[in-house]
Amino acid sequence: DRDVTGVQTCALPISVSATGLAPARAYRLQDLWSGQVLEAKSTISAAVPAHGTVVYRVRPLAAGERLAPSVTAGASVGTLIAGASGGGSLTTTVTNRGADPIRNVAVTVQAPAGWAVTSSSGTSSRARWLGTDAALRTGWTVRVPDGVSAGSYPITVTASYVWGYRHTATSTASEVIATVVTAPASGRWSLSSLPMASSANAVGPVELDQSNGGAAQGDGALITIGGQYYDRGLGTTAPSEIDYYLGGQCSQPVTDVGVDDEASAATPATFTVYADNAAVASSGPVAAGAAPKTLTANLTGAAWLRLVTTGSGTSSAGTPANDHADWAAPVLTCGNAGASDPVQPTEQTLYSFES
Repeated sequence: DRDVTGVQTCALPISVSATGLAPARAYRLQDLWSGQVLEAKSTISAAVPAHGTVVYRVRPLAAGERLAPSVTAGASVGTLIAGASGGGSLTTTVTNRGADPIRNVAVTVQAPAGWAVTSSSGTSSRARWLGTDAALRTGWTVRVPDGVSAGSYPITVTASYVWGYRHTATSTASEVIATVVTAPASGRWSLSSLPMASSANAVGPVELDQSNGGAAQGDGALITIGGQYYDRGLGTTAPSEIDYYLGGQCSQPVTDVGVDDEASAATPATFTVYADNAAVASSGPVAAGAAPKTLTANLTGAAWLRLVTTGSGTSSAGTPANDHADWAAPVLTCGNAGASDPVQPTEQTLYSFES
């Protein structure tokens, strides 16, 4: 139930014995979406992108039947910072699930034009031989040039190899989505208008400029704390965490915080602001129905801003109660902006109303 913005392809393994199939020398996997047929010795896995699905039909391999081995090329990538001193890291993992070894394994990474991707010192992107369930893990350094906008970008990982007594050459590939962040420009910014580097929320996504109604995107209402309405903010359900890249360019956030009036569980929530790894402001427990509290913090020199909410309640069934916790009218001051500068953007279209 935890919603996390993800930047990885996962090789999710399951033992064939867990499926209830009879023991066999190997197993035939048919991908129901692509129709591809592969062979696995004893473990089923696939490189699954964020929010993706892989479905296999599995049966014991027939006597004498020979198929291409199941080989996964998975990857995980950290948040990437644009600029000469920025960049980030990428890790690739190629795993052989086939019944026989694969040979001459080579991994390549294709990033957007202008990016530089190099194998990290001490790691190899090649292997002469990979046995059953063996893996080749490679670390990479990714450099993102100046001028690249904040956003999500695809990186393709390809593993080429040779299999079988006929030395058949083949390859497999997967795509990982990288998040690129840039420091905000000088000015006073409504925080909900700036791109998040990452977010994690107890139920559904973090909502922009509305409360968090539930698991679906855009299912909230106008942020309301103690009867006070806001047309800007971040709607979460505790526990949650939101990260922004500042690059040392910002000095101060100011935000109201509180439990949204729509919350069904009358439990408090605590709001904490972190500059890098240091807590620089905290609300303490804020009760449901209470008036909003205002938090101000010093971010001078900080590379990262982290907004964390925690809850303390449980439902009548004994399970955690998710507090609808709002960061209301959050404003971030960056560069040489002053208190008299207007908050950007200066216009807002309201799309949620209450009578």
